Amino acid sequence: MKRRVLNYCFPATHDSFTALSAIDDPVSISDFDAFIFDPTSLGNQSLTAFERRQTELFDLVHKKGGLILSILRPNMAVNVAGRTVHAYGLLERVAPAIMKIFYNSVQAGAGSQVAPVLSARGPSLAYFQTLKGCLAFVAHLSVSESQVKEHSGTILAVDSVGYPVAVEFRVAEGLLSFVPIPHNVTGDRTGAAIVKTVAQHFNKPTEVTLRLGCLRRPCRERPFMMNALRSSESRASNLALRFRV
Repeated sequence: MKRRVLNYCFPATHDSFTALSAIDDPVSISDFDAFIFDPTSLGNQSLTAFERRQTELFDLVHKKGGLILSILRPNMAVNVAGRTVHAYGLLERVAPAIMKIFYNSVQAGAGSQVAPVLSARGPSLAYFQTLKGCLAFVAHLSVSESQVKEHSGTILAVDSVGYPVAVEFRVAEGLLSFVPIPHNVTGDRTGAAIVKTVAQHFNKPTEVTLRLGCLRRPCRERPFMMNALRSSESRASNLALRFRV
């Protein structure tokens, strides 16, 4: 199934992407499977449009299990009906506790030394695998790993000092991801990286597939794997036995 992505000013192209020309455009974000955007493009907004998008983003993540992917930028002020709000306030209904982290810790600072965390696991790693050597950061988070984990988050990449420059958070069945900007790379390649990330998010049976896949290995490996499966929880054991039948 080809997942549909709504793109608001993210420098990426793909035939599965639909461009959102403006925040007050009639197209609904929650009609798609994923929303990608650059927060610096928000500009001044009407209160009606801003609140409508907050609700649609909430529905996308909490009701559809969709994905939101944003470039990690320094926080900036946005004028909404004469009131100053944070640019990341667009995501405030989706994950208010996570947004507080951004309000308090996102810092400006540009660089090109983006080091993926080798032990990290998450759908957004597909973005880094596809764009290896073609990423730059313009902001980082002054947070600890424990603070990120406290909100079901994963640090995906750090700068040369060790500050996070890419993180993702599990929110209900959805995903909230913040990544560095593509650098010296075509929009098509960036689009391919995002499509793979979206696919990884929705194709979730990875752990089960790996366990069952081991049963197809040469015979000398099967006794060890079967013993491991038998000693696991009853649900996993029953699943393994059904697979053998």
